[in-house]
Amino acid sequence: MRTRLAAALVLLALAAACTDEAPPADETDTVGAYAACMRDNGIEDYPDPADDPDSGGGGLTLPDSIDVEGAEFQDAAEACIELLPGLNDEDGIDPDVYEAFLEYVECMRTEGVTAYPDPEADRLVKADDLDAAGIDTGSESFEAAHAACKENLPPELRGQVG
Repeated sequence: MRTRLAAALVLLALAAACTDEAPPADETDTVGAYAACMRDNGIEDYPDPADDPDSGGGGLTLPDSIDVEGAEFQDAAEACIELLPGLNDEDGIDPDVYEAFLEYVECMRTEGVTAYPDPEADRLVKADDLDAAGIDTGSESFEAAHAACKENLPPELRGQVG
């Protein structure tokens, strides 16, 4: 469960550097509900995507005061995971979400991020996976690849993944 949560958290945390347009309202509602749930569960600094000036309206940047590896954050994320469609299946990642994410990964590789790691059946990709592969998610090349590939993501992740 914690591995799946970490994948979901990475999807949310990577968004800020990668999105320059506002997502559809239903995607913002999903992320907004998740943000409210995180605050309700003790992560008081968890931002709303619409309030994040760095997000372009499509994601969020977590403040440095939030320790995504900490027990309090993990507990809050576990309590709120049900609000992220496709990432709350008790048996792992929803197969449709997984397949769409595979298409995103293949596109990222085609667009020049050749070291983008494969997701696993029970989790997508963690920040540590990207770091270990030497991928700089803040680089212009990563941002350009993401802009070209984001339509391959499942709708519920388009405003959250970067």
